[in-house]
Amino acid sequence: MTDDRFHKCPQRRFRFADVSKPKFGEQQEAFQQSASSDQALFQLRAPLAVQVQELDASLSAQPAEVVMKVMAMESPVPETILVAAQAWLAGDQAAVEMIRNMQLQGCTILQSGGRMVIFTLTEDRTVPLMEAMLEAFFLEREVGRLESELAANWSRWDDDIPMSFQFGERQLGSRAQLVENHNSVRRFRSRLERLSSAIHAPHVYPPTYASQASERYRERAQLVHRHEVLNEQLQPFAELYESCAQRTSDYMIARTGHQLEWAIIILLVIQVVFSTFDILTSLETSDTTTPATVNQPIEIDSP
Repeated sequence: MTDDRFHKCPQRRFRFADVSKPKFGEQQEAFQQSASSDQALFQLRAPLAVQVQELDASLSAQPAEVVMKVMAMESPVPETILVAAQAWLAGDQAAVEMIRNMQLQGCTILQSGGRMVIFTLTEDRTVPLMEAMLEAFFLEREVGRLESELAANWSRWDDDIPMSFQFGERQLGSRAQLVENHNSVRRFRSRLERLSSAIHAPHVYPPTYASQASERYRERAQLVHRHEVLNEQLQPFAELYESCAQRTSDYMIARTGHQLEWAIIILLVIQVVFSTFDILTSLETSDTTTPATVNQPIEIDSP
């Protein structure tokens, strides 16, 4: 047996489509065209609302989330096949990444980056094993994305710490950016909690071959630990923006109240000025107006 057998094994390409997001216009048309040529295999457990679709191998222009080779082979796997599989896994990586290797009851699973190889004993194990590994791969990919996003936004969120203590007129220019950062933390927390039920799900009982492989993969990827660390790292920023939101809201309410008070004061001053002007005008009119005296001769009637 040579490594030609591995190279002749067809590749299967998959992607993950979020079916919870509505699509409009050109996106809806493109989605319908791709859906007609792609096959929906199954949907991940709630509340993920993610559908696994198998891409048509002839449409190479469409991006694939994960490329997989599944082979039914005796155990242990020959060395030449393993070497060929490792070379194929490292073929699409710009940088050298670790190749995860798992052994489970005659099954060998290799994974690196966006590629995965499954060697199983019998064909009847292929479908449930493939579905379980795709779900586990999706969870690890999402956790990795959240880790990268948190690392990229850490310094940007860290710059808003002073505004949790004081918010005034000088900080009004950065209010729009503060709102965007607050919303980004909220969206981050929502995505993190959405993965929680799947990552912290208890082991399946009675266990199945596919469930054991998925659980072993998650243990190797340390998904539970990484999810808890992300939650702990996000907690200070969630508290930070809760404080910023409260201080910003209090300042804007007080600022609006002060503006109304000044508007009332200005109206009262204007009313007093007009009233004073009317009083002064009436006094000047009374001072300049004097009663007229008429000298008329007195006539006396003689008898």
